[in-house]
Amino acid sequence: MLSLINSKIFTLRHLSRGNRTSFDKSIGLFGIAVIQFSADPNLQKAVEIKRNLGRKYIWTGQEESQLLEAVEKHGTKWTYISLNYFQSTKSPASLSQKFTYLQLKRKRSSYHNPWTREEDEILKRGVSKYGVGDWISISKLLQNRDNVQIYNRWQVISKTKRGRWTDDEHKLLLDLVDKHGQKWTELSDILNRPAKCIQSYYEYNIVNKKWTAEENNTLYQAIKEYGENWDIIMKHFPYRTVNNVKFHFQYIVACNPNINKGKWNEEEVEAFDKAFKKYGKKWKLISQEVKTRTPQQCKDHIKRQLSKQLSSFFNKRSLS
Repeated sequence: MLSLINSKIFTLRHLSRGNRTSFDKSIGLFGIAVIQFSADPNLQKAVEIKRNLGRKYIWTGQEESQLLEAVEKHGTKWTYISLNYFQSTKSPASLSQKFTYLQLKRKRSSYHNPWTREEDEILKRGVSKYGVGDWISISKLLQNRDNVQIYNRWQVISKTKRGRWTDDEHKLLLDLVDKHGQKWTELSDILNRPAKCIQSYYEYNIVNKKWTAEENNTLYQAIKEYGENWDIIMKHFPYRTVNNVKFHFQYIVACNPNINKGKWNEEEVEAFDKAFKKYGKKWKLISQEVKTRTPQQCKDHIKRQLSKQLSSFFNKRSLS
């Protein structure tokens, strides 16, 4: 029975693009078909063409360089590059995929390269500008490092520091407070110091730091020469904030050359009375109306006036 099955041969006809290619198919042992193609030159040619087409997917070093050069000149115009640089042998989609791969490959090559001091400084500036966590924006500043590398490097260099502050740290803190406000947790990530330490340092060494006689004189001369041009004035106070200097200027008479001292004249009293009726106890606005007295002087002036009136009232009652 098996010998009969093995000996049974039949011929099938297979159509391939209009040409007939014959092959014998014999039913072998256990019903397994065995196909034997006849020698056909057209079939051999088709196989060779298919084999050659497969080779087109293998990129040469010259083609990779050509792709990078094309992207540098024309950007990601894949259809244009496919037509003019590769005669359409590479599809726009394959060009896009290859370029992405080359970019990743270039970044991976830097994985085992140690970070330079320049890269660390760029990373710190990036964190200062974009904030901790915006690694995508920061990675644009470091072309040879990816997001993961940048994140890992930040974890290494952002270890918490303690101890004496440097002049650079002091100035950086002033800049950060001006830009971001008193957000101590965020500043902690940038300055690599505990948030509470930064807050304490800021309040003790910047906000509440006692002004020296030399600083008072410097501010006095600067106001006299430049007016209230704070951009120029602040160049004389690199270790203080703008708000700190402005506050000191407004409330300390000795620092303001435009402020009168001693007894109030008639013009000042008249201007004060009008402003007080208009603004109430808004001393800053009253000071701007009087022009020659600080907010604190205006506040002290009304206290003295009330004290005199009360004294006069009680004196009259005692006499009566």
